[in-house]
Amino acid sequence: MNHIKKEKNPLNYLQSHEVTYFPIYNLLNNEDFNDKKILEVGSGLGYLTFALKKSGYDVKGIDISKQAVENSTKRFGDFFIVGDVTNYCKNHKNEYDLIVMNEVIEHLENPKFFIRCLKSMLVSGGKLLITTPNSSFNDNHSIWEGDLPPIHLWNFNKRSMEYIGDSLKLNLNFVNFKEYNSKYPVYKNNLIPIYESVLDRNGNTFYSLNYGCKLGSYLYELYLKNNLIGTWLTKLFSSFINRKYCRYFGSESPCLGVIFEKY
Repeated sequence: MNHIKKEKNPLNYLQSHEVTYFPIYNLLNNEDFNDKKILEVGSGLGYLTFALKKSGYDVKGIDISKQAVENSTKRFGDFFIVGDVTNYCKNHKNEYDLIVMNEVIEHLENPKFFIRCLKSMLVSGGKLLITTPNSSFNDNHSIWEGDLPPIHLWNFNKRSMEYIGDSLKLNLNFVNFKEYNSKYPVYKNNLIPIYESVLDRNGNTFYSLNYGCKLGSYLYELYLKNNLIGTWLTKLFSSFINRKYCRYFGSESPCLGVIFEKY
């Protein structure tokens, strides 16, 4: 994604290519955060913080990695901070209207304590948006592929997020992905990052998405680029392509999007 700086609307570009960015894109399209302070926690390579900045928001990114912050600052600008949130929060109480943490919580040793720290930085009515792999997405009798410790330390689902919300006295809403799934159908051998295989209890493949439709993927690429021919052909053959090559997830997604609200 090195070319993201050339995109007119980098936030839309991100969400059209990776489902994990849809929750923040959707939230900002439905609520007004202009002239409000936003913090991205775990800003990493800086793509999302940059996209928010270019969209006109008052945003900073914080990451514990000095190298990540140096690289992001060099590439995108001086709106990144090196810091440990558990220390940073002590001097930034009730400061932010929105905190975003994209695919970070599953890497933390003590996620509940971490979220308590984030809550302390929110103003009253402020929101905390978290995305993470959705462990309840697949069948309860299946084992899904994911990163093992020390990369991913936790698997989260709606029930575990509800527990965190209740215990920390945070209101909670889950992101509905129906709009995203209808607009960006998931092609087998797709652009949206989902785990390729799901195994049953015996270790056999329950289902796999690692097979593709070259026609569908090609048309989808043209559609994303607003190519007139690609858009027309996609509409013309959509019923055939969708029936034969697409997988729809309804309101659910391999990505779990959670919006906590401080009250």
